[in-house]
Amino acid sequence: MPPCVGPYPLLFLAGRPALDLENPAVARRVLDAISETGASDAGRKTLTTIILVRVSEAARRLLEGMMTAMEWKSGFIESYVDQGRVLATRGGVLKVLHAPHLRPTEEQRARIEASTDLAELDLWFERSPTAATAADVFND
Repeated sequence: MPPCVGPYPLLFLAGRPALDLENPAVARRVLDAISETGASDAGRKTLTTIILVRVSEAARRLLEGMMTAMEWKSGFIESYVDQGRVLATRGGVLKVLHAPHLRPTEEQRARIEASTDLAELDLWFERSPTAATAADVFND
């Protein structure tokens, strides 16, 4: 791996095929570099997202696994992981509601897209496959 001065050259290379991010040692150095930037939580989320969308599926799984490991747990990582769970569950609800017999209204679709409550999204997801109508998903 090329020597770097500061975290930014390494992070630049992380988004390119120059680094083998499927190698745990390299992946760890990239995660360390994100922390070393001193960026705000929002800045670190942006850096992490840029890298995760540019790497292979195997590298993404490795990085995400490392971020959820005990030594990486922090408010930043927890919020990042929670955000991913919300987005995935939200997408699942929307996908199930695209069944021809459900056809959610624009208001219902907007309600799903606006929700950040994982418990609420999970409930809607659980109700979706057996719902007779889209309104049945939202019955509180």
